[in-house]
Amino acid sequence: MGHSWIGATDLRIGVSAFRRMGVRRCVAIATMFFSIAALYADEPRIVAAEKPWIELPKEAVIHDRDDTGQRWKLSGELPVSLSVARRDFEVCLGRQGWKLESAIPTGTPGQRAELSTWTKGKRKLLLMLSEDAPGTSTFYLGEA
Repeated sequence: MGHSWIGATDLRIGVSAFRRMGVRRCVAIATMFFSIAALYADEPRIVAAEKPWIELPKEAVIHDRDDTGQRWKLSGELPVSLSVARRDFEVCLGRQGWKLESAIPTGTPGQRAELSTWTKGKRKLLLMLSEDAPGTSTFYLGEA
C-alpha cells in the first residue's frame, strides 16, 4: 500500500474545518485561491530575489537567470531605446572595471541588435542588446 502525502490527522482537521465553515465558504476560498494563482501565471516572471552577479543599469528589469552555463546568465529589458541602453551598459560596466573589446551590429532593418564583448582581467562578458519595439530594449548577459 502506497503512502499518501496527506496524513490521517491532516484529513481529520480538513474535514473538521470543512464541516465548521460550510460548503459555500470553502468553495469561495478555493475559488479565490485559484483565481489569484491564475492571475500570476500569465504575468512575466520578474526575478528580483537576489542581487545579480553584476551591477546592471538602474532601469533594468531581470526576467530570467540561469547558472547552468547552457543559456544566457541574465536576461531582461530596459524601457529605453537601443542607443540609450548601449550607453547605460557602457557607463555601468565601465564603472565596474569592464573594458569594451568589440561591438558587432546585428539584426535586421526592422529589429536592430548589437553583440558586444567585454573583458575584466581574465574574465570575458558577452552582452546582446536588441530593440524589440521603439523605446524598449532587451538584454542578454553571459560570461565566456
